[in-house]
Amino acid sequence: MRITKDSMLRLARDTAAIDANKNRSIVCAYLTGSLLTDDPCIGGTTDIDLFYVHADKPEKTREIRYLSDDVTLDIAHIEQSRFQQPRHLRADAWLGPFLCAKPKVFLDSNHWFEFTEASVAAQFYRPEYVLERARPLAAAARETWMDFHLAQPDTSPLNILRYLDCLQNAGNAIALLNGLPLTERRFFLLLPDRAAKVNRPDLATSFINTILPADISDLEWTQWITEWEQAMVKAAELPDCPHSMASPRIRYYTRAVSDLSDEKPEAAAWIMVRKWTRAASLMTTDPILTLSWKQACQTFLQIDETFEPVWEQLDMLLDSVEETLDTFASENGLSE
Repeated sequence: MRITKDSMLRLARDTAAIDANKNRSIVCAYLTGSLLTDDPCIGGTTDIDLFYVHADKPEKTREIRYLSDDVTLDIAHIEQSRFQQPRHLRADAWLGPFLCAKPKVFLDSNHWFEFTEASVAAQFYRPEYVLERARPLAAAARETWMDFHLAQPDTSPLNILRYLDCLQNAGNAIALLNGLPLTERRFFLLLPDRAAKVNRPDLATSFINTILPADISDLEWTQWITEWEQAMVKAAELPDCPHSMASPRIRYYTRAVSDLSDEKPEAAAWIMVRKWTRAASLMTTDPILTLSWKQACQTFLQIDETFEPVWEQLDMLLDSVEETLDTFASENGLSE
């Protein structure tokens, strides 16, 4: 399959038309995500992000379709009722921003999208709504820190995932101050620019130190990637493997990590550690996989038997994020 932006756009449009013809509950289909950017590929791979809005509750909320080794379709199915309250969508950290980011609309029954987007976009970028989207993410990150600080949990895969989600929430609290939330593959590619736009370039360094505290040689990267890819393949064979890690998506992540490990190692580390931890959470009885994953956590996260080594660093990072939101509020006359 020859991959060009135009060919993928045509494929997205044709897929939406075929699916809407088969399923009459689809009232709207629109494209968003990386395919609308100038460079949608990382490591020669990408996905096509389609949103289907259904008049009734859809049978599934997400599906991944294989197109080629380098391209997958990622389709979100959303019930129309979620769009009924424009004010709620303006405060939504994920659905609202992508709705208002000028997506490419392939199907719009009775001008539903046109009306909904106009209603939500009105006042969407006012500072009070920007903060209403960002503050809950910062609060969720702080809540995780507090829960862990009080409970002193073990460093199981599920708890490491909670820690990584804490970092993601904190980073996206900053990203939302001047744009869309950051998705997994592009999180550390775009975060430095977002932090710079709010005059906090130091925040990018703080985030990088949580995922890649030391330089890693090319040989070490090769060894880590090899062990991680083996874990991804094993996880994809499990019946309860999530959509995001199914076989069609393996190359989507592994090619990105291999491509980024040289010039953007923090971006590569972020993708690898998150997916490796997810795989470990699915295979807790596999001693070899668990051991290699724990060694990766020690190297990349500085987490061994406890979270104690990272608590102070994370606390300071969250303080900086909260201070940045407070400064944004003050600069826009929204201080309490």
